Amino acid sequence: MKVYLAAVEEMAHLFACATAGVQNVLWSYYKFAGKRWTGASGNDDKARTVIRVIEEHGMDSMLDSGLFSLIFGRDSDTVWSEAELDAYAERYVSWVRAIGYGGPMVEVDAQMIVGTEATNRIRRRFDSMPNEVIFVWHLPEGMAGLERLVKERSWIALSVPELRKLAGRHRRSVSAMLTDLLGKIHDWGGGNPPKVHLLGNTDTTLIRTHLAYSCDSSSWMTNVRWGRAVAFNGREIVNMFKGSVRAPAYKEFCAEIEERFDVPGELDRWLKRYNCSLTNPWVAMMEVVGAHAYVRLQQDLDRTIQWAGERTKEIA
Repeated sequence: MKVYLAAVEEMAHLFACATAGVQNVLWSYYKFAGKRWTGASGNDDKARTVIRVIEEHGMDSMLDSGLFSLIFGRDSDTVWSEAELDAYAERYVSWVRAIGYGGPMVEVDAQMIVGTEATNRIRRRFDSMPNEVIFVWHLPEGMAGLERLVKERSWIALSVPELRKLAGRHRRSVSAMLTDLLGKIHDWGGGNPPKVHLLGNTDTTLIRTHLAYSCDSSSWMTNVRWGRAVAFNGREIVNMFKGSVRAPAYKEFCAEIEERFDVPGELDRWLKRYNCSLTNPWVAMMEVVGAHAYVRLQQDLDRTIQWAGERTKEIA
């Protein structure tokens, strides 16, 4: 299971991931889309810097369309038409070509907004892309739609927040529902199922499956966002210091991390190398601590869970 840490389109977050040694990162087109998505896209030079940093630090990356942020962010009150979302998709793929990004990218999955038929028309925008494009299954497509994606695509995605809501309505655990879907995907895929990405997965207990290939989460920034003293306990990400970031034991732990990674020194080196202003050393160090917790989680997953393409197995 590959865990992609999200939101690295912001250089401060990318700094934390690179400094902590994160392997996989996810960034979003939304931050670069430009005002109202009618004029030129945002700072392309910044996007190229993001790509440069990712490549120089040997990280794998995934690009998200930003549709979730578009719909539920600052324009959440807007009613979007197929034409507008198709224009957004057109600008998205044009921007990817312009900045020279060649990694995997997530489609504009608009099924919950304009329906399945309209989304299938929008998906045609991605036919000419050389990138590996990840199509996302949503409930309106039904099981027949999921089976079709399994047989046609090499990498697909499931929305964990959507499944969580569905599980609540049916009084089932999201883990049981996800296991059922992943089982169907592998049955339909026969000897060669597609890779499956779990979009927006914030539950580290759900990633201990050999039936999915990857997931992403922004929960690695919990230390800074919510002031919770989280770390990796050898099995999962927990509030292992039983308190906030002000807890004495947690401060001692952070001091060890700061010394190990030389956060102040790295901040200075980044300023000179990438000509970017980041954040104050305390916030930077807290993000490095959060990213480091997920590095340890990834190392544990690499030791215990393995995706093997046409077959999967748990390492003994």
